[in-house]
Amino acid sequence: MSAENSIAPMTRGALADEIDDYDEQIAALQDSKRELYVAYRAQLKRDGYEPAAVWAQVEAFKVAHRKRRAAVKNPQAVEEHDAHVAEIYEEISPSRAVP
Repeated sequence: MSAENSIAPMTRGALADEIDDYDEQIAALQDSKRELYVAYRAQLKRDGYEPAAVWAQVEAFKVAHRKRRAAVKNPQAVEEHDAHVAEIYEEISPSRAVP
């Protein structure tokens, strides 16, 4: 029996209330995530990083974290993406002649 057939009919009001509850949970989780980033930034500042370096560290972390999550789902796709990025970067970057 599917989940659609195993529950009682839902009213639109009940659906809206349940979605509101989920939205509140999501907002609380997003706040917690934001607090983690604030704590990480503060740690970097205490460690002597300048504001621009703090920003760069946090942005690099976010990219690496997204990549880690994607690799869990499909490692081959991540490898292919990285290869494409490297190929395109090489194509569009000015040549770096060694003096």
